[in-house]
Amino acid sequence: MGPRVQEDVPDFARDVAPIVHRRCASCHHDQGPGPFPLITYREVSKRARQLKIVIEDRSMPPWPPIPGHGEFHEPRRLTNAEHATLLDWIDGGTPLGNPEEVPAPPEFVDGWRLGEPDVVLAMDATYEVPAEGFDVWRTFVIPTRFPEEKHLRAIEFRPGNERVVHHFIAYMDRSGNALAADAADPGVGYPGMSAEIHLLGEEAYGWVPGMSPHELPPGIATTLAPGTDFVLDTHFVTTGRVEPVRMEMGLFFADQPPVSFPASVILVGPGASIPPGVSDYTIGESIELPVDVRVMTIAPHAHYVCKRVRVWADLPDGSREELLRIDDWDPNWQEIYRYREPLALPAGSRVEMRFTYDNSSDNPRNPYEPPHRVVTGKASFNEMAIAWLNVIVDDRDELAQLRRFCDTKYRADSQRATVLIDIWKSLVLAFDANGDGTLNIAEDRRATAYVNKIWDKEAHLMRGFDADRDGKLNDEERARVEQVLRYWNGEPVR
Repeated sequence: MGPRVQEDVPDFARDVAPIVHRRCASCHHDQGPGPFPLITYREVSKRARQLKIVIEDRSMPPWPPIPGHGEFHEPRRLTNAEHATLLDWIDGGTPLGNPEEVPAPPEFVDGWRLGEPDVVLAMDATYEVPAEGFDVWRTFVIPTRFPEEKHLRAIEFRPGNERVVHHFIAYMDRSGNALAADAADPGVGYPGMSAEIHLLGEEAYGWVPGMSPHELPPGIATTLAPGTDFVLDTHFVTTGRVEPVRMEMGLFFADQPPVSFPASVILVGPGASIPPGVSDYTIGESIELPVDVRVMTIAPHAHYVCKRVRVWADLPDGSREELLRIDDWDPNWQEIYRYREPLALPAGSRVEMRFTYDNSSDNPRNPYEPPHRVVTGKASFNEMAIAWLNVIVDDRDELAQLRRFCDTKYRADSQRATVLIDIWKSLVLAFDANGDGTLNIAEDRRATAYVNKIWDKEAHLMRGFDADRDGKLNDEERARVEQVLRYWNGEPVR
């Protein structure tokens, strides 16, 4: 039994156990991904000192969104009252209270939480997560192989090994591109952390520890076309030993075709070139919605030097809807945030995002010390800026209009990013003296001096930018040179 304390101090049985079971136990149970269980009085009280640290700084339970910027379903963040109760209990000596008042512990079943699926799909082979590694990301493709169209009302994921599956984002691809990338890699799956969209306009899915599977409301379903593949972009943690993983997904079909339709709206940031040492580099993007939508979820994506994310919508009537704000971005805690109630955004609403990066030595997540230049790219040591909104559209024709609009915009954004990545690669090839595949500070200075004096290097200008090979630069070619200068010196290129 815990120590005797004053009567006004919270006790475990009445006050603390309900909070721990609700906020902590979904990860911290015997088979969960947490490093230790937090269910019983003994398990919680013996770690009181450790818990006080992470409760005071609000790093646990992990819930990055800032209150007041979107109302989300099942937030893990402690309320102010819960926060005070836990700290008062620890400071008051961790009393147990009446053992008979301790609530029954939550149950964690091995079966499907939504019931028996209509179809269960799984990875064709088991992937072995290496014993060690700083950054283990892998993408897996699960073909559906359905000969006819299906209407999907829910998906439930089973990660296969919660000790090592930190999270994943799942989306659909009917182009065959993901399956081809998988076939080209000799291992199981292929290198991940790309957040690349193979099929635009479809709903995004995901899994993080403790996430409850969600069923779409009646009348709403995702149309699953024949030949569609599911792509799982997966982040693993390592445990010091090789860990097998074979993920499964249960599909639940609707009995009738939908009358409303899930879709996705994706904002992709402009090309970024973040100089070493810069601690407050911001890029943004916006999109004006062509049709009425209701926003169900939002999923931001960035890498290690990002520090802040904000997304909002300015409506045609002049009002503003805050969608998401994260002031301490951590790529290890990415997920799809589901709104408590769908947010109505009428046609003409402008959705905007801002991503801010800290490429200085003060950023503890910076993969380079001393800092190196960080540019737009798919690798984890590059950066990205993506905000992915799952929405509902009530009209089939408007769904097609939204998909065409998003497809055109995303392809243009991707082409723009590809141009800038090619610029970066060419400068690395020219100035990477030590051959490590990037530019250290000294190499970056030489590359910067070269770029800033490019107008004085006629031979290089003609070779690199005279696209029509007429021996001079026209207005379009000169604009490309200016683009390189702005990009390299830290101005986002649109």
